[in-house]
Amino acid sequence: MDIYTKYTNDQGLLHDSQYVSLIYEKIDLADITSNALMTAHQKDKAKEARIKAAKQDVANRLKNLATITDPTLLQGDDLRYWKMFEKIEDTDKFVDASKRGRLRFQAGQRDQFIRGITHSGRYLRQMEDIFKELGLPLELTRLPFVRARST
Repeated sequence: MDIYTKYTNDQGLLHDSQYVSLIYEKIDLADITSNALMTAHQKDKAKEARIKAAKQDVANRLKNLATITDPTLLQGDDLRYWKMFEKIEDTDKFVDASKRGRLRFQAGQRDQFIRGITHSGRYLRQMEDIFKELGLPLELTRLPFVRARST
């Protein structure tokens, strides 16, 4: 829900792809987007690099947590990560979570969603009428607002 209501396209969440409620970090990319000295291509590359570096930092932290035997010594983000995994029973949970594909970045959609709602005013009633006529759930008329973008 936060992806569509709280975070803009210049922000996003780094989370676990298997346990999507495990959110490791918020990543802000606004400084890159607003950099007037960079081309669009350079901005895309800089964003990808920042996300890749954040994923690597999280993976390293998770691998380190796999070696911890006494969590009472943990502090800060190490302790926060440890607590996120407390209810997960898997003995290799930290190592598994650090593997490629498990760390996922989801960009915010708030600005896109608001823009979609604003522009939909002209067509939404007609779409709803068509969906009613065809016996389809009205919720499907909102799918165009959702733009998939993750890495």
